[in-house]
This record gives sequence, C-alpha cells and structure tokens, in this order.
Amino acid sequence: MNATSISFMRRATAAALCATGLVLSGCTTSMLGGSAASSAASAAANKGTVSPQAQVPDQKPDPKEAARLRVELASLYFSRGSIGPALDEANSAAKLDPENAQAFNLLGLINMQLKEDAQASLNFERALRLAGNDPDINNNYGWFLCERGRHAESIKFFMAAVRSPLYTNVDRSLVNAGTCSRRRGDEAEARRFFEQALAVRSNQPVALFNLADMSFARGNVPEARLFLNRFMQAAPPTAEVLWLGVRVERALGDRQAEALYAQQLRRLFPGAPETQLLTQQGGR
Repeated sequence: MNATSISFMRRATAAALCATGLVLSGCTTSMLGGSAASSAASAAANKGTVSPQAQVPDQKPDPKEAARLRVELASLYFSRGSIGPALDEANSAAKLDPENAQAFNLLGLINMQLKEDAQASLNFERALRLAGNDPDINNNYGWFLCERGRHAESIKFFMAAVRSPLYTNVDRSLVNAGTCSRRRGDEAEARRFFEQALAVRSNQPVALFNLADMSFARGNVPEARLFLNRFMQAAPPTAEVLWLGVRVERALGDRQAEALYAQQLRRLFPGAPETQLLTQQGGR
C-alpha cells in the first residue's frame, strides 16, 4: 500500500469515524445527532439568560439530566474544534454522572485528539464497562486502537459495533475494519470487509477507493477502473482518487480519459503531492 493510499484512508476513515462518534477533520455529524446538537446550541445560546421568574425555588437540578446536557454541549464544542471548552464540559458531565457512558466516550475521543493515549484508553474502557454494547463506543475505541498500531485488536471492536441491531453506520465500521486490516498487510481480509461495506451501502466511497487501489496494485486494471468509476458517481474526488484515475487510464491506453483526470487534478489540487508527481512524469 503506497503513501497516497494511506493518506486517503486516514482522511476518509476519519470522516467515517465522525459519523459514529464526534465531528473530526471537518465532518458535520455530531456524536448525539442533530437534535442533540440543536439542544446543545440552545443551551449555549441561552446560558446565563434564564429569568428569575422561570426558575423554580429550592428545586435541586437532576445531576443525570445536567450531565446529559453537558455532554451535548461538549459535543457541539468539539465539532467546532473548541477542544478546551469541550474537555471542560465533558469532565463536568462525568463528575455529575459517573455512569454516563457517553461522557467517557467523548473524553476518550478528546484525549485521542490530544494524543493523551493512556487517558484515552482509560476513558474508552470505562465507557465500555458502562455500555459494552454501544456501537459508537465500540467503533471509536476500535479506531483509537487502529490509529495506535494495534490493528488486529481493533477488529473485534468494529465487529461488536457491526453486530448491534440498532446501529445505523454499519458500513463505516466495516470500512474502518478494512482499513486496519490493510494497514497490517492482510489484503484478503481487507477486501472482504470493503466488499461487505458495499453490500450494506453500494456507493460507500472509502470502500470503492480502496478496492480500486487494491485491484490496480495487483494488476487487475479493468476492475480498478470499474470501482473508480463507481467512486466518481458517489463522492467528490480527492487528489489521490484523481491520481489513481490517471494511472489506471494510462495503463489501459485511454489517453483522453487520462487527460481528463489530469486536468481535474491540476485544477482542483494544484499544490498536492499527486499533482507534483504528475508534472514530474510529464503528465498531460
């Protein structure tokens, strides 16, 4: 697997991860869904603006509800890249309700981003002790393990997420499993996971790119073209995708298609390493 393939998979699977947990690398899905994000936004907007008339005298707040709202707010902060406030709110939630699994899941993701690996592991493991069947927590911990090179260990957590009957992001966990299998050099297992992801979602872009790249690497160029064409119908191309397209069409001898990929690569990603490779090789 070459460097550009790894680069693509890191970005694309980060996007996959955000759909199962929090917003990472520019994704747009919050950990708790749209309604939760809206609730958190309202909480942020109205913080400190409640009138005395609206308050109930001598009524103690429910710590579990307060913790839930803080998790939502922390999720919103994290989705916007405000790591400090997200960490503060998540810590407060965990103190208010030590049984709130999502607070520790969120803390694990924050620690992961801050590269505080020991603390991240502790928080993910605590979240799993509280909610061992939660697919999002299993997926997120699996991705943490994969990112830290514990590829084989990560697979069981992705599979735990996939087995959850209420999980709506099965294809993303399968893609994550495929990515980690490929990183550890098990191409056959990776291919099976990517094909399973396509069985769940036929236009899964990360699976399509990986299958195209793997097919090209082993010399099955027509198959690589088929997967690549499907990708181009499913998602906006990245520099890695367009560079693969250039090489696929060059290998097949289709100069017109090669030139079209090259033009898009230069126009959309003029400063990308792939564009520099194209120039160095005298690409059209």
